[in-house]
Amino acid sequence: MPIVQAAPEPEVVDLNPRAVMGANEPPIEEQIAMEFREALLTDRPDFLVRMESALDALSRVPAKIEDEETLGRAGDLDKILRSCDAYVTEVHKTVKEPHLARGRACDAEKNKLVSRINDARFALRDRMNAFMAEREARRRAEEARRAAEARAAAEAADRAEREARAAEEAAARAVAEAKTAEERANAEALAVAAAIEAEEKMAQAALAAAPVAKAEPVRSDTGSSVSGRRVWQSQVVDYQLAFMAVEDNPKVREAIDKAVAGLVKAGKRSIDGVKVWEAVSAVAR
Repeated sequence: MPIVQAAPEPEVVDLNPRAVMGANEPPIEEQIAMEFREALLTDRPDFLVRMESALDALSRVPAKIEDEETLGRAGDLDKILRSCDAYVTEVHKTVKEPHLARGRACDAEKNKLVSRINDARFALRDRMNAFMAEREARRRAEEARRAAEARAAAEAADRAEREARAAEEAAARAVAEAKTAEERANAEALAVAAAIEAEEKMAQAALAAAPVAKAEPVRSDTGSSVSGRRVWQSQVVDYQLAFMAVEDNPKVREAIDKAVAGLVKAGKRSIDGVKVWEAVSAVAR
């Protein structure tokens, strides 16, 4: 019986009857731009003109301010620009809120479905990984057994070779020391038998255990392929030592800079390895 059965097709409900092919509507980007511009000008019809005028006024501010009068005029311009910024931000929030609400609702529905899917995948992955781990343990045990057999075979081959040489030397001595033709014939026969036995032992010892074959991917009846992939995993057990290993990583340095800036902003003025100083920043009110 297959694990997965075909589910009934869900009913398709058109939530936006106007959004059909060929609908005479501008692209969504243009719609949003027009809606935003209309909202900007509803309460302040001259806003864009005044904003452009303020932006153009920046070109009349000297690149280097050299007197307090110019600094004051620059402050006036900054107040105008800050007011423009606040108004654009306020209108942006008003225009965007309905779209945000729809987006949040869409995200919530997506997250609910994806969460259920991921929970199922994680549970399935754990079961598959457990099987893969057991299979790998069996393969490694078999590999270790074959390796032990190979070592034993190699030792037996060395021993058989030594015994063969010793038998040949003993047979040669027996032939040389034979007193009669009968003794010589017996010695030669024993030498031949010893040589044959030694060759058989060496041949058997040379048949070392074959290496364990690599596990092939498992294929389902519907075509899915499941294979094992070796992955390296890690767990920090000493954060100080681990930090020393990754302190040159740009992401680590970026995180340190952010953490230090947060501490300084919160009022901490003395941090080992950090230079903290006070500067003057212009504020127009």
